[in-house]
Amino acid sequence: MLNCDDCASIDAISIHKCLNGGTCNAAYASSGDDVCICPPDTEGVECQTPGVTRCAGGSWCGNNGVCGTNFRCKCTVGFTGARCEESQPPDVCVIPDGHQCLNGGKCKNNTNTPCNCPPNVGGPSCEKVDVLVCPDGTYCENGGDCKCRSGSDCTCACDEGFIGATCGEVDREWFQARYNSGGSSSSKKEVVNVAAAVAVPLVLIIAAGGGFMAYMVHRERKGAPLFSRVDEVPDVEMSARNALPAPAVAKA
Repeated sequence: MLNCDDCASIDAISIHKCLNGGTCNAAYASSGDDVCICPPDTEGVECQTPGVTRCAGGSWCGNNGVCGTNFRCKCTVGFTGARCEESQPPDVCVIPDGHQCLNGGKCKNNTNTPCNCPPNVGGPSCEKVDVLVCPDGTYCENGGDCKCRSGSDCTCACDEGFIGATCGEVDREWFQARYNSGGSSSSKKEVVNVAAAVAVPLVLIIAAGGGFMAYMVHRERKGAPLFSRVDEVPDVEMSARNALPAPAVAKA
């Protein structure tokens, strides 16, 4: 191994540099080999991502990002990407002077709403990620839903376990009641989904049954029998026209 800033002395990887304490892999032989041998808290081909946090399932978050749900990282200010490996300096505004828009937000130079945030990002500085942005610019966290009046004046309907104007606060009393009881509880959304799954087929069955009964009442009022016997076969009058011809007799 060579402890170096670059790997110029190793022909196969001479264009690379190993950063953040990484060392060049002198045994590099094919594309499947590591170019650099990186310290435990770095990642990347050239160990270019420092501050690595190891997550479940073998994933990781760089630049001091925190492991989130669904293999997603919560990045610190100034970084973005699935693993917080990309640099993203904040956009510094003129109005208000010195205000910063984070997470890819851009300055609008408006005192009341200084930042134009990307989808699913909210807050005055675009500091809240993975949120539901409402039509009036407010946002709901932790699975909360927007409830608006004609597209404005929106509030958040929080899922169970969360409270606050944006559903950003943990409802400790709810969690204590749930887990101290030893039972399990479904969220409001789960209850609504189950109720819908049961109600829709039931309504269709009732509607079909009502239509059938209305048809049978209509037949009865017309004097038609409600049901016909299968064995009631109409008589067929035999005549010379519909009788089968007799077999021909051979002449002697």
